Amino acid sequence: MNELYDLVQRVNAEVDRRGLDAFRVRGEIALKVGYLISLVDEQTPSEPDKVEQLRLVAKEVLGVDL
Repeated sequence: MNELYDLVQRVNAEVDRRGLDAFRVRGEIALKVGYLISLVDEQTPSEPDKVEQLRLVAKEVLGVDL
């Protein structure tokens, strides 16, 4: 299980579910977390600080707890 990858997938699903501009939203998230979430895959190390930071930014940008 890769918690970071799973969280990115939940962010992407929320963006798609709402019909938001994926490029804009993912770009805003990337600027705030300091890395491109589109480059996260199953092999990307799931560092606890990155997971927590993405969780906080996703809540800030999307307004939901993921």
